Amino acid sequence: MDGNLIQINNRQVFGYIHEPVGSDQSKLPVLICPSLGHEYYRTHWCIRRLTTQLTRSGFTVGRFDYSGTGDSAGSLNDVASIQQWMEDTYGMACHLQNITESPQIHVLGLRMGAIFAAAVAATGMVDELVLWEPTRSAKHMLDQWRCMHETMIDLWMTPLKTVDDGRSEEILGAIYPRPILDELESFTFGNIADLKCTTATVVSTRKQLEWEQEGYQQRVVEEPSDWEQLSMIEQAWLPTQSPSSIRQILAQSALSKPIVHPVA
Repeated sequence: MDGNLIQINNRQVFGYIHEPVGSDQSKLPVLICPSLGHEYYRTHWCIRRLTTQLTRSGFTVGRFDYSGTGDSAGSLNDVASIQQWMEDTYGMACHLQNITESPQIHVLGLRMGAIFAAAVAATGMVDELVLWEPTRSAKHMLDQWRCMHETMIDLWMTPLKTVDDGRSEEILGAIYPRPILDELESFTFGNIADLKCTTATVVSTRKQLEWEQEGYQQRVVEEPSDWEQLSMIEQAWLPTQSPSSIRQILAQSALSKPIVHPVA
């Protein structure tokens, strides 16, 4: 594993490149876009485990932290717009593409990370796009988080005041600048025609006709969905069926569309 700070538009973004295990390196590289806030920490080990599964299947996998989050430079207060996170994602996609010398890549977006995965897919550099446990509207996800936050405050033994002053808002331990929340709340996934990827698949525990109506494929997995349970936010999210399904989707895509590397 190679992890270092990568310069993207004068920002230092921390990224990891996981090399494939074995001699089969013909499959497309995969970029994984994490979620935000408390879900970033809750799903971290799951992403690590999926990464291991993918590298054992011959993929080169890239992981990263958005500007102001995780091990990347700065804090959320330094993020003026979600456009910065879209640029981070695109920059990491280009970095992974350059390392592997592949004309296209696969991109996976988990929960809120699906937004940034889709943004890269709109550039035309993505073959297979996988949206993992997304919601059609980012506002719906934020409303879930706010409901959990309010419940947590109500259950606190002593009165607890959290930040919500018009400039920023605290939600489950993360303090978001108001412009960031406003932009996220305005985001809704559109038709697959808005993207330029070959295929887009939604992997989720619930079948939603709205995704199919917009042209997305769906892969429904039978696993518990506890995103709205406050009691679970400090427990690692470790599903078994969905990572296996994602590996199958990416492997099938790679086999059906063999990569031809450019001649130096």
